[in-house]
Amino acid sequence: MSLTHYDVDYSTTSRQQLAGIEDYIVDQDAPVYAYDFTGRITEFCDELGLFPRKHTKRFDIYPNLHTVGFEGSVLIAYVVKDESNLVIIEGIFYGGQNWEAALKSMKFEES
Repeated sequence: MSLTHYDVDYSTTSRQQLAGIEDYIVDQDAPVYAYDFTGRITEFCDELGLFPRKHTKRFDIYPNLHTVGFEGSVLIAYVVKDESNLVIIEGIFYGGQNWEAALKSMKFEES
């Protein structure tokens, strides 16, 4: 049995969200923590290509959408594209954001 590795890409929205998380934490006088924290988020996202179907399915919101929590304060939403062996990080939500409502109203990127 061979393991299929999926490449990981980030939507424009998720890149903006990640930058916003970093900016917010920097503004709280914690720049070193901000860079470390967002680096860990990115590293975790990049590893989603190994087992992309492992996490919670949210097909009720969008086809092949999955969600996973990270360190208790972040929710990552991503779409698995089997035809191109690609995982697209669609959203990175921090703190108490209403991620479910945001996902239901957002336009997903097609790659």
